[in-house]
Amino acid sequence: MVNSIAQLGLMQETLFELYKSPAVNDVELAMQDAMKRIELKALQFDGSDYTKRQLNEARNAIASELDIAYKNLFPDLQAESAAVATTIYNSYAGLVSINKTISKAVLEEIISSNQNILGYTFKELVNVTKDDHERAIRVALASGVADGSSTAKIVRNIKDANTRNVKQLNTNVYTILKQSRENATYSAYAEMEKLDFIDGYTSIGVLDGRTSEICRNLDNVTIYKPVRELPGYFLTPRHFSCRSKLAPHIEDSEEVPFRSSIEGQVANQSYGQWFKTQSPAFQKNVLGNKKYNLYKQGRYTIGSLADAKGKKLSIEQINDVLKNL
Repeated sequence: MVNSIAQLGLMQETLFELYKSPAVNDVELAMQDAMKRIELKALQFDGSDYTKRQLNEARNAIASELDIAYKNLFPDLQAESAAVATTIYNSYAGLVSINKTISKAVLEEIISSNQNILGYTFKELVNVTKDDHERAIRVALASGVADGSSTAKIVRNIKDANTRNVKQLNTNVYTILKQSRENATYSAYAEMEKLDFIDGYTSIGVLDGRTSEICRNLDNVTIYKPVRELPGYFLTPRHFSCRSKLAPHIEDSEEVPFRSSIEGQVANQSYGQWFKTQSPAFQKNVLGNKKYNLYKQGRYTIGSLADAKGKKLSIEQINDVLKNL
């Protein structure tokens, strides 16, 4: 049973990698239209002949377009988060005898504007995403004018700024929905604990070069506590774009047979075990030169939380690492 629950969680994580948020899609489509109007606004002027009034007009146009594009993002994400969380919870309820519907309190927490998402509230993170997007386009415009760039170059820089921030939009929304999914998952785990067959949780990451240091080092670590008592650094998401997952654990149970990796599904193994089989070039690219040298000297191992000098980190230092990811 636990094997099935763990496999379900890992399968959900794999499928979520392919998921495209409808809320994000709406913003991207709106931004495509908005960028056409912003570019037309910029093309009205000669790069060497902007007046203060014209620059303010362009800035105001950018602010107005971003307000329109992002207008419905927060309520749309609230609805999407609730739908995703309900689907996740129901998939677990279909395997074991727990409450068949997610509790109203958990759903209210998931859609609350004050839900904590990696140090931001839900509403703050949406607003920061929009504000950063607007600021990046305005800076691209203003810096081009200040440098006396050609109108064509200013337009190109505006496009580049938009592309970067659409990517950041996707990252932030992925993390918001990941938090919603995990809240639903932990709610289901808490219900399963009442059946006395889960006695701990194991962190499972993805075996590739994108996995963060904190997730590499916590991979395959098991903590024997109820899900509501797990330390904050162990819960996922641990950082933006986090792909790790907590799998329920029980002594003497059958292990999860497969892991997701850069090569597809592979036999179950820790990140450290898998990492040893990779090429020196891959290892150096993942660790960086300093830690790679320590790794080859046996002074740094995957699974030991250590700094660039090989000194193991305290829990407080781990939390500092998480804050700076």
